[in-house]
Amino acid sequence: MPKHLKLFNVVLMVVCAFLFTVNCYSQTDEEYQIQGNQFEQNGKYEEAISAYTKAIQINPYNGYDYLIRASLYFKMKEYDKVISDYTEAIKLNPKNQDLYFERGLIYDMQHKTDAGITDWIKSIEIDPVKSAAYLSLVGAYRKKKDYEHALLYINKAIKVHPENFVNYGLCGWVYSDKGEFDNAIMNFNKALEAINHDLLSDDLEKKKAFMSLQEYKDVLKKNEALIYLHRAKAFFGKKDFEKSWSDVHQAESLGGQMVFKDDSKFLEDLKKASGRDM
Repeated sequence: MPKHLKLFNVVLMVVCAFLFTVNCYSQTDEEYQIQGNQFEQNGKYEEAISAYTKAIQINPYNGYDYLIRASLYFKMKEYDKVISDYTEAIKLNPKNQDLYFERGLIYDMQHKTDAGITDWIKSIEIDPVKSAAYLSLVGAYRKKKDYEHALLYINKAIKVHPENFVNYGLCGWVYSDKGEFDNAIMNFNKALEAINHDLLSDDLEKKKAFMSLQEYKDVLKKNEALIYLHRAKAFFGKKDFEKSWSDVHQAESLGGQMVFKDDSKFLEDLKKASGRDM
C-alpha cells in the first residue's frame, strides 16, 4: 500500500475514534441527565446527585448541570455544596446576573450577609435593569442598620423602575427606620399612588403573572393595606394621632384584622398615646 494511503488510513482511524468518543460521551452525558431527572421526580435526591455528578465529570462545561445539582443539594440542606456549585456555574457564565443574585440568597440564608451583599451588588452592576437584587440588598442593609446604603440602592431601584409601588413602600420603611417621618410619608403616598395607577391601568392584565386578574387585584389590595398601616406608624411617629387612626381604619377596611396580626403593640401604643380606642 502506498505510504500516502497508509497515512490517510491512520488519520481516518484517529478521526473516527475521536468522533466516536465525543458522540459516546455526549450521549452518556444526556443519559445521566435523564436518569438524574427521573431520580429527582421520585424524590431520590442522593441518586439524582450521583447521576448529575457523573454528567459533570463527562462534560464539566455545562453550567446547567451544576445548577440542577445545586438545587438538589439545597433540598438536602447542604448549603455549602450549593454555594460551591453556583460558584462553578458562575465561572462558566460570569455575565449571568441571576446567578449572583441567587448565590447571594444562599449566603444570606447562612447569615453571611456581607457575602450576599457583594453578590447582589455584582448582579446589579451586570444588569441594572433586569437584576432582582435591589430589594434583597436594601433588606440586608436595613438589617445591618446601614440606612444610607439602603437608601442609595432603593433610590437606584426607583430610578430604574419608577412605576413599582414596592420600591416606594420600602423607601418609606427605611425613612421610618431613620425617624425621618415626613420623607417616609411622602414615599408611602407615592406607593399608594402607584397601586391605584395599577388598579386603574389598562395594562393590568399584562402585569399579572401566574395568577388570575382577581388574584392579582387582591394582592394589590393586601399591599395597599400594609402601606396604609406603615403610614399610620409614620404619622404616629409625628404624634399626628388623628391621621394615624385614619390610616389604621383604612388598612382594616382593605385587609381586615389580619393586617394587624404582627402589630398589636403598635395599636396598643396608639390607643394609649391618643387616649381613645378603635
